[in-house]
Amino acid sequence: MNLAVATDPGPTREGLLARAVEVLELELSPAHPEMIQVRLSAALLVRADAGRIRPASCVPA
Repeated sequence: MNLAVATDPGPTREGLLARAVEVLELELSPAHPEMIQVRLSAALLVRADAGRIRPASCVPA
């Protein structure tokens, strides 16, 4: 997440944020309360909705 914050806005930042969310979900679990803050922070950094940041493995079919 820290590297993403230091990266200029754009696809590189979005990729870093998506990876950070994915890693933290694996470590904490998608339902962990801290994941709410992580997703909100990531969404604010790319000015997108939190659903767009979630890894594909968490998106319902």
